Formats: sequence, structure tokens, C-alpha cells
Amino acid sequence: MGGRLALVIGSECDALGGLGFTGQLAADLHDALVGSEAWRPVVDAGPVLDPDVAGLKAAITGAFVAADIARATLLVAFIGHGIAKGAKDHFLLAKDSPSSPDSDTAFHLVQGIRERLDRYRSIDGLVVLVDACEAGEGLQGAAERWDVLRGGGRVEMLVASTDGSAYNGCFTSTLVRTFAVGVPRAGESLRCADVEPALSSCPGQEAARLAFTTGRGLSADTDDGLWLVPNVARRDDAVRGLSSAGLVDQLTRGVIATGAVKENLTAVVEAGHHRLRMVTGPAGCGKSTLMSLLIRPALVDTVEVTARYVDAAVFLDPASTIQTVTDQLVAQLRRRVAEFEFVAEFVAAHLTDNDRGTADTFELTVTRPLERCRRPGRRVTILIDGLDQPEEGTRNLIAAAISNLTSIERTDLAHVRVIVTARSGAAGEHRDPLDHAHRIELRPPSPDELLLAVRARVGQTWQAQQLSWVSTHLQVGGWLIARLLSETRSSQTTPTTLTEAIVARFGQALQDSGPDREVVRGVLGLSVAAGSGPVLPLELVRRVFQVRNSPQSLRQIRDCLVLLGALITRGRPGEPNELIGIAHTVLADPLAEQIGVTNMRDAHRALAVALSGVASTDQSEELRSYSAAAPRHLLLAGDPGTALEAIDAAVGSRAADNRDLWLTWLPLFVDQLGPEHPDTLRTRSNLAYWLGEAGDIAGAVQALRELLADQLRVLGADHPDTLGTRSNLAYLLGATGDPAGAVQAFRELLADQLRVLGADHPDTLRTRSNLAPWLGRAGDIAGAVQALRELL
Repeated sequence: MGGRLALVIGSECDALGGLGFTGQLAADLHDALVGSEAWRPVVDAGPVLDPDVAGLKAAITGAFVAADIARATLLVAFIGHGIAKGAKDHFLLAKDSPSSPDSDTAFHLVQGIRERLDRYRSIDGLVVLVDACEAGEGLQGAAERWDVLRGGGRVEMLVASTDGSAYNGCFTSTLVRTFAVGVPRAGESLRCADVEPALSSCPGQEAARLAFTTGRGLSADTDDGLWLVPNVARRDDAVRGLSSAGLVDQLTRGVIATGAVKENLTAVVEAGHHRLRMVTGPAGCGKSTLMSLLIRPALVDTVEVTARYVDAAVFLDPASTIQTVTDQLVAQLRRRVAEFEFVAEFVAAHLTDNDRGTADTFELTVTRPLERCRRPGRRVTILIDGLDQPEEGTRNLIAAAISNLTSIERTDLAHVRVIVTARSGAAGEHRDPLDHAHRIELRPPSPDELLLAVRARVGQTWQAQQLSWVSTHLQVGGWLIARLLSETRSSQTTPTTLTEAIVARFGQALQDSGPDREVVRGVLGLSVAAGSGPVLPLELVRRVFQVRNSPQSLRQIRDCLVLLGALITRGRPGEPNELIGIAHTVLADPLAEQIGVTNMRDAHRALAVALSGVASTDQSEELRSYSAAAPRHLLLAGDPGTALEAIDAAVGSRAADNRDLWLTWLPLFVDQLGPEHPDTLRTRSNLAYWLGEAGDIAGAVQALRELLADQLRVLGADHPDTLGTRSNLAYLLGATGDPAGAVQAFRELLADQLRVLGADHPDTLRTRSNLAPWLGRAGDIAGAVQALRELL
């Protein structure tokens, strides 16, 4: 269910004379909307042309019915005659409407839409486009009388004229032309707010726009989910079509290219001869924005590179794993580096058995294909934003992969460039594998720069003294403060810290939500649990509310997202595969405190339960991908045993990937449970095993020896886990070329197992089975044969 449905109506009116263009423009608009694959037609035959009054009303009602049944977003566009009669009354005229219409002989725009909004409450947002004269009265009427939206819902209305005429279909023809060429300064998709400036080129008329969310007007901004068509101006972006495009939209929308921003961009580009560039700075200083501007450099006129400068970009988040990073890079490199797909298939076809056993997926699907993508003068540039974001185990693996790509010893990768960002002082910035990086330190924005950013969003109402406190809090917040303040209604008390600004914005969302306060709180709690960036599938949020026996539709959840504004970032907004998360990592702690520790633990538990119901056959790729985060939610919900089971269930056929899997999760077990918890010790045991299976025998032996020392101290010599570690260690001693050491270790283990477990226990029999061949390899063939006969 869900999706997006469009109805386009082109109507002449016999009483007012033919316009001559309504049919063609309706067809053009319909083709632009449906042809972009952004919308499905309500009427398969195309636009509705020249209906009579009954047909006009039936077509609009039918569209509402279809969208209500499908729980879809609906777009209704009208091209034709319109007449205003009295204050806030506007009529759309059918072919047989009179020159002086009423509600019986024409469609009353305000009341007609109002009644249908009230009747069909499962519609997931409405867009109304009106290319008709005197539509300003309809806009004003909607502003006052669409109060039914206080029960929930979102509407965008864009009209061709205010109190005057609309000429020659300029509104619609301009829309169609704008769709065809795109808007260079807009985001991944074109919204009404993005195309509105282009409509100013229509002579003699003034377009106007109105936005509503749950009965609240949004004059300054809009709902990202109610977009019109994909923005073709973004077709060269590395993140085109990815969920991270929504984050890039948020970071670049209304961006102020200050002198410092331009200097930082220039510094990064001019350091391109360095194979690894690391951009650091405090939270909110603009690191992610800088990366976004490298993806969309046309937004800054001083940068002499194009959108092809970046070949692949990954914005990391707490749920990131080395596998998700690999998948994102492979998808982008296949699309943007001409020969990558061919050489990747060549590499896959020529793997040796040793490759399959000891090389991980990143090495096989990213590094080795890149080795072969060498062309004179061609560089491959990769962005990795937010190295401080993932869990420690994932950070270590990503840092190692980056180091391998950019190490001076790897002359076969000299054409590869990597740009990394990390928060100053955070884990991941000063890491041995990345010590060879060329570093660029960003400074926080000044109070004057923040004032400029806020004023650009909300006008001149903010005064310099209202931001004077920023100078003492520049190490946290930065540009994020500007976004929060520009969305927070002014009050008698100006926030004096970043935390106060966050709490004030959250409080405003609760105030605006009315009876849906707990839904808003619940959506935000799940977003905080998931982490920063568009990572959490909206469908999973819906399933969590079902688990909690408080079902909410996607429409209701999206209503909450718009109310939360700058606190939330959205990927693929308005689409069935939408993803969400909090907008910045510094929001996590203040928001978690507002939600409460118990509620946060419940959020993690609910996400884990909902993920347990995601099957491998689930149609949603986003749900299947996010299932990898289940161990994290289980651990943070206080269920480490089930977390271990979830990790074990993810073990695959490649030993190196399994090693990385356990490397990913071990630090979180240590952080949440401590180094001596039995489940932490079991995690270390699994990691040691896969180290050995991946070919690092010496590393596995060292890990097992350290583990055994802790198990003897914590669990005792006779604990089954301790005995199991001794068995694994004995086997690996033999694998290192010390069969005599293996025989000695197995004999000592066997003696203890006979005492603790008994002669018939499977583990005791298994030790005898392991001892016999090592006796043979140590030279005692007769002893090995005798031992096997006795065992048999």
C-alpha cells in the first residue's frame, strides 16, 4: 500500500470562451508527472479533459477515494477557468459551468477539498496545483477553513494567481519546463517551494503557495515528502537515488557560502594530491555540509570542480557496518566509474580458494577492482563522512580499509583519493592506520555567520544580541544551532545553550502535535535509538507501533516527522522505502534525556522485537539491511544473550567476513557489559576462532591465551567455556607447527574433562578424537592408532 497518485484535469468552459491550451498543457503536465515515475495516474487513460460539472466532481472524488484506499499521497492539478466570488470563495469551472457559478454548477475549491479531507483521512498527504484566475481567494479560504487537518494530514497548495488573472497557461508550461531542466540549487526532488521562484517569470500574475501540517501553516518551509518530480539537475550527484541524498538536501538547503566555507572547500580540493585527506572539527562546524558541497559544488561559485569530482560518498551512522559501507561504495562505483563493473566481475571470476578463505568482502569487491581501474589522468575520489559515528568495532574496520586504500605502499592504488571527516577529539580521528592523512581543521561558525544563516531563513527578526551567547558555546552546535533557532518560535526566553535550543525545538513539536504527543515522542525515541542520519526504515517504525499495540499509519508517522523539523533527517521522503534518523549526533543525549532512560531502553527493545519479525524473504531491502543492527538494539535493551544469537545467525561462508563480524560487535559488548561478563568472553572466543579460520593462526593463539587467562580468573578452571577455550588453543598450537605442544595440551585437557565431565561426555570424546591425529603428527603412529581404536 501507499505510493503516489496524480489526477490532472484540463477544462474549457463554454460560457467563458475557449482558452485553447488546457488540453495540451494537461497532457504535458500529466506526462511530466507520470513519466518521471514519481506518480501513478488515477486515470490510466491520461488527464481528464473538458468534464461537465458532475464529471469534474466525480473525478476529484474518485481520486480521493483511490488515494484513501491505497493510503497514498495524492496530487490534484487543475488547468482552466477559475472565478472568485466573495471573500475566500473560489470556483473551478467545468465545461458546462455558467459564468456566475455556485457550488452546484462548479467545484468550490475550498469547501470541496475541505469536505474530502474530512471524509478521506487515510490519504498520506495532498498536493493541489491550480492554474486558474483569481485563485488567491481559494488560497486564503484554505488557510482559514482547512481546519480539519488538525486531525492529521499534510497539504501543499500552489496557485497561478492571487487576485488577478492567469495568462496563457504560463503557470503550467513553466512548471513543465522547470521539471525538464531541473533546479540547480534545489535538492534530490523538486518541491512546490523549489519551483515557485521560476513562476515569477510569468508576466501579469503572481503565484502563491500554502503549506499545512496537522492544521498548522508552514509558510517558511514545506514537507519534503510532498515533492513533485525528481530534480534532473541532481542526476550527476554521487548519492543520486540513495537515502543519504535526503541528508545532503537538508545540509545544503539554504546553505550560506561564507568566506570560511569557500576557503575550506578550496583547501580540500587543492589538497587533492594527497591520497588521504581528513577533515576535522567540533560538532556542528560544518564537516558534513562541506562534504555535501563537494557532492554539489555548483552551489558554491568559487569551487572549480563539477559533480563528477566525487565518485562515491558514504555518510556513516551508528548502524553502519563494513558490509553496508562496502555495498554503498560498490553500487556507486559501478554506476560512476566506467570500467568498475567489468573489472569487478573479472575479479570475482578469478578468485582462488585462498582468496575465498582469507580475503574479506571489502578487499574482494572494492579494493581489488579499484586496482584495475587505472587510466592516465583519472582519479577515483571517495568520501567517507563521520568516521566517529559507527560503533568502535566498525570504526576500526573502516579505518583499516581506508588505510589500505591510501597507504603509500599500495602503488597500484595511487589513483585513488579518499576524503574522511571526523569530529575533533572523537574516537576515529587520531587512529594509527590514518596517521598518514593530510589534515584540514574546520573552525566553528562565528556568531555573525550564525546570525546571517538564521536571518536568511526567517527574515530580519532575529537580532545580534539574541545570538551573543553563541560565542561561549561554539564547540558544540555551530550551524545546527542556526537550523534549530530558525524553526523555533520566538519566546520571552532565548536558549542559552545548545541543549536548551534542542529542548525548545522538541517542546514546540509536542505543543503543535496536540493529542498526538505520545506518537511524536515515540517516533523521536525510535529515531534517537537508531542514531543520526537516514538509517531507520519508516516501515519498521510502523511495525514497532504495532508491536506496542498502538498502531499508527505511515501518514500519521509522517505528520510527526514534519512537526519535528530540524531534529530529524529523512531519506527518500514520501516514498515507501523512506528512512529516518536524528539530524545530528549531538542531539542524541539531550533528546534521550527528554524521552527518559526507561523509554529509550523500551525503544531499543521494541526495535529488536520488530526486527525479529523481518524475514529473509521480506520485500523491503531496507528492512533486511537494517536487520544487521539487531544485536545493537538487543544489547542496549539489556538482552546480550539474544544479541549473541543474532550475531551467530549472521555468520556466513567467508571466514574473513565472519572475523570482521565479531570484530564489529566485541567493543560494544565490552562497553555495555564489561570485559569480564560471560557473554563478552563468549564473543572473544568466537572472534578468536574466526581469526584462525581466516588464516591468522598466530593472532588466534594470542587471543585464546588472553581469553583463557581471564576465563580461569573469572569462570574457573572447570567451567565448560574455559575447557572449550583450552580445546581450541590446543588445536591451534598444532596448526602453528607444534604437534608436541598440541599433544601435551590435549592430554592435560583430557584429564580434566574426565574428572569434570566424565568419560562418555561428547566433549571428552571429541578431545580424544583430536588428540589421536596429533599423536601421529608428532611421530607416535602406533600410539595414534591405539588411541583411535580405544575411542572407536
